Amino acid sequence: MKISIVFTLFLIMLKPVYAVDTMIYAANYPPYQIKEGPQPGFAIEILKEAERRIGRSTSVVKFGPWVRSLKMATTSDNVILPAIYRTASREKDFKWIVTYAKSETVFLSMGDPINSLDQARRLDRIGVTHKSSMDDFLTAQGFTNLDRVDNQQANINKLMGGRIDAWCLSEDLARWAWREAGLSNKILVSGKAFKTTDAWIAAGPLFPNDLAVKYRDAVEKMKNDGTIDEILNKYR
Repeated sequence: MKISIVFTLFLIMLKPVYAVDTMIYAANYPPYQIKEGPQPGFAIEILKEAERRIGRSTSVVKFGPWVRSLKMATTSDNVILPAIYRTASREKDFKWIVTYAKSETVFLSMGDPINSLDQARRLDRIGVTHKSSMDDFLTAQGFTNLDRVDNQQANINKLMGGRIDAWCLSEDLARWAWREAGLSNKILVSGKAFKTTDAWIAAGPLFPNDLAVKYRDAVEKMKNDGTIDEILNKYR
């Protein structure tokens, strides 16, 4: 009996002990992450299904500015980001757990299509979200005409009001935001995609390695059994 109790305690001691339940930090980036509405966004659905499969408690989702989400992930051991694009400037700051979707980045306007970076350089103002992958990429390309805001609605308002000449974003995000703003009757012109980007689930350097592997393996299985496609199709 004593041996059995000791052995059980030994097994408990071997079991990984994590911080409090994982926290999901997110910006309101429909259709990836949706703060208000009947659907939470496909990135959050994918992450929560992965949690269910690995036996983790369902994470609390905290919405806020994207800059805060990035900071919380890099300084905490229990924060995970359901959707982030991998860039050179972010490479060393995160554990890149797994990809699950691709998006095409374009310049959007209400006039002639903007089909190249060279064409975009000649514009007076291009709207981007502060500290987004688009901001990082265009800044690295030497763009000096970026108008940075905290959310997509601000970019929509500026484009509608003629205060920016173009808006740089992944096309799926832009089209969703345009529809949600009640502007389906207004023409939004997409240029040619100049960049294809993977959407990643990521966490900061303090996030436990073995837990990151569990998330990765769960999402890979979801890709193989069709669950990822099933979730993505709900938002198309």
